[in-house]
Amino acid sequence: MLALFLSISRLDGSIEHQILEWELEISTEFDNSFICRISKILQKYQLPTAEEIMKNPPSKYIWKKQLQKAINDYWSSIWTEECNTKSTLKHLSLQNNPVNNPHNIWKCVRNNQYDIKKAELKCKLVTGTYMLQSIKAKFSKNIVLPDCKLCKDNDETLEHFLLECTRLGDVRQKCMAKLVNKLREIEGGGWYNRRQ
Repeated sequence: MLALFLSISRLDGSIEHQILEWELEISTEFDNSFICRISKILQKYQLPTAEEIMKNPPSKYIWKKQLQKAINDYWSSIWTEECNTKSTLKHLSLQNNPVNNPHNIWKCVRNNQYDIKKAELKCKLVTGTYMLQSIKAKFSKNIVLPDCKLCKDNDETLEHFLLECTRLGDVRQKCMAKLVNKLREIEGGGWYNRRQ
């Protein structure tokens, strides 16, 4: 929509350009016209007004850079604010340029159903929205038992699920071995040796 608006604003003297100028003159804030929707988008991302762009349209390259920066700045501030105010997002770290740079959980996903399901599970665990037995028990007023369905030794809390469940010990050991090996590669053994 913004690309179309910019293209028309560069067509000085064309019928399309004249229609946009006419819409600018008669539009109101509550109108659902094309130019009003454009104005709202420009205002949302703190870009120049439609009138300014119509009078002095930027080049495609400059506009693309300006638009991309404005959108990234807007969403970065929104997501940072949400991470600071929502407890479920406190364990997520925002990356630079979040619009074009997905979270690390999603970067490692291949395009198949199994990997996508694993990534969804990781996101739910990181954000604390995975429905463990202890959470189900709270919501059901203890009609559902909080016991771990795998080992039946303790309540199924996030800590138990990730660190303590005896039935998941083999999987946990494999993941820890991969993690330790990766850390050895990254730091040349420094982290692992300091830990010993």
